[in-house]
Amino acid sequence: MELAAKADNPLAELEYQSFLGTAKQRVRNDPDLLELIEAADLLDDDCPHVNKELAELIGTSVADIENRKKRLRRLFTGFRHEI
Repeated sequence: MELAAKADNPLAELEYQSFLGTAKQRVRNDPDLLELIEAADLLDDDCPHVNKELAELIGTSVADIENRKKRLRRLFTGFRHEI
C-alpha cells in the first residue's frame, strides 16, 4: 500500500500501526529484528532494492539483512500458528 493511500485511509493507517506495534512487541527481545522492522518502516513502499536499502540504513551487509528476514519470517510463521 502506498504511503499516500495509508494517509488517505484512516482505517488502513490504524491497521498498519497496530500491526507495526504487534510486530515490535513480538521481537522486543531481539534487537537485530527490532532494528530491521524499524528500518523497513522508513522505506518507501516502491523501493526497488529493499535489502540493499535496509543494509545501508542499518549499516550491515545484504546477507545479514536476508538472514534477519528469514529469522523474522520463521518467528511470525510460528506466531500465526499460535493464534
